[in-house]
Amino acid sequence: MKDSTDKSPQKSGSGLHYLIAFLCFGVVALSLASGKINRRQQAIEQQFHGIQQMQRGTATTSDESPESKPQAISLRPLMWFLVAPLVAAWLILLWRRYRSIRNASNIE
Repeated sequence: MKDSTDKSPQKSGSGLHYLIAFLCFGVVALSLASGKINRRQQAIEQQFHGIQQMQRGTATTSDESPESKPQAISLRPLMWFLVAPLVAAWLILLWRRYRSIRNASNIE
């Protein structure tokens, strides 16, 4: 008779599934919100540069538009912070599946 306190063995990589789902949600949410965040950041930086020029007492004589300057703060590091563990989790999950299939074929 089987004891009711015995739990079925946990699937290999089930925690990875949650991690992958969470990271995918984060990447999609960040991708959807990045346009709005970039426009807001650009407006903040334009305002900052305008205040700096007023404090220096210089007029805007540069031919460059503020849109052509690269942003000081971007979302690219945050995107890499989410994508790198996502790729690593997928590779670990695939490696575990490959290893379990290979072990199962060796048993037979």
